[in-house]
Amino acid sequence: MSEQESTESPKYELDDETQSLIEVALNCLMTLADAQLDEDARLNLVTIGDALADAFGVVQLELEQDTTDSGEVIYRPKGGIFPNEDG
Repeated sequence: MSEQESTESPKYELDDETQSLIEVALNCLMTLADAQLDEDARLNLVTIGDALADAFGVVQLELEQDTTDSGEVIYRPKGGIFPNEDG
């Protein structure tokens, strides 16, 4: 096996329902990672989630958190909803 083959995660094609379940499970894993008090534990869970996302072809989305004056928390994709969106 070449070095490139051993470092690439396999891609699995899933039906839509199973793909949705994988995405929900990965979201739960990332929420659990964020709840860790120990940074090493958090990073280990994130690493596992990243590997699973790669293996199942789940696109990762980074979010930014904003809080309105009324205290409402709003999450949006990092960089905005549209690629050329200004601040």
